[in-house]
Amino acid sequence: MSKRNDDGITQKYIKEATSYNEEDGMLYWRVDRPLSHFSSKRLHTCYMRRFAGKMCGNWNKRTDSKREGFGYYVMHINVKTIKTHRMIFLYHHGYLPKVVDHIDTDTRNCRITNLRDAGKNGNDYNQNKPNHNTTGYKGVSTNNAKLWKYKSNIMLAGRTYNIGSYNDLEEAATSYNIVAKVLHGEFCKLNE
Repeated sequence: MSKRNDDGITQKYIKEATSYNEEDGMLYWRVDRPLSHFSSKRLHTCYMRRFAGKMCGNWNKRTDSKREGFGYYVMHINVKTIKTHRMIFLYHHGYLPKVVDHIDTDTRNCRITNLRDAGKNGNDYNQNKPNHNTTGYKGVSTNNAKLWKYKSNIMLAGRTYNIGSYNDLEEAATSYNIVAKVLHGEFCKLNE
């Protein structure tokens, strides 16, 4: 893979501009950031006064929007707004995949041990149950048929597959877990 990401930011550049804090898993603007990162001495001086030593970016707390970046830490670098966890991944691995997944699904936890390269499907598989779910279990919904109370479904590469119909809610959840382990592998998010 290329050492350069879509925004033209390299691992070398991000390491010159920021430092990674192991304790909180966040990036901080360097106090010794080179003058070459700025178009003028005046901008460098402004940066040193305002940002040097401070955490990069902020939490973009609005979650009611479908716009990109809400519900994540974002930072501004080279006149671009970028998700901070992507820059942390670039900082440590030297390349930037299309999708960087939070293993524990907590978008506030940006520690490098919680980030992994996951294609679009891997990120989709590692999701919590949807907010509109009424059964309390991922992949399980109520069945409209009179014979069975619950049905279990799973998504794979954009298609929905029926696992089966059940009278017992826990049995439906367990069947989802078994199939998810096989189909989704390391990216599966299981019912507890």
